[in-house]
Amino acid sequence: MTLPIIITFLALALLCMPLAFALGLASLVGLYVGGMDFSVLPQRMLHSINSFPLMAIPLFMLAGELMVAGGILQRLVDFANSLIGRVHGGLAHVAIVAGMVLAAVSGAAVASASALGSSLVPSMRQQYDTGYSSAVVASAANLGAIIPPSNA
Repeated sequence: MTLPIIITFLALALLCMPLAFALGLASLVGLYVGGMDFSVLPQRMLHSINSFPLMAIPLFMLAGELMVAGGILQRLVDFANSLIGRVHGGLAHVAIVAGMVLAAVSGAAVASASALGSSLVPSMRQQYDTGYSSAVVASAANLGAIIPPSNA
């Protein structure tokens, strides 16, 4: 059953079809080869995304954006800057501490990354290159899985 899916995906990808459509059509071929009844497909799709933990992810992202819009994140960055801003590489340290506190508040890495990325990366670009500042924000945002309450 795996071989028709791979062949269909590779053939569609080589024909320059967008990968999202190639994956979708390859999965439909896999369902057809597997003998699944297509009348129950919408019900199974809805059942697979009807999950309470999955609903928390966009709401955590909304919480992160509300923190940015409300100015809470700027206060958090100022607090972290007052703690460790004078250390060499202090802005990167501030991003890590702010990410740690924001991850403890929101619990989602995506919400922390979107909130920190929109507020800290523009100021970090003045001292560091874009790749380094993006990597620091991404690693700080991933602290959310370690610190409770987290989505994991």
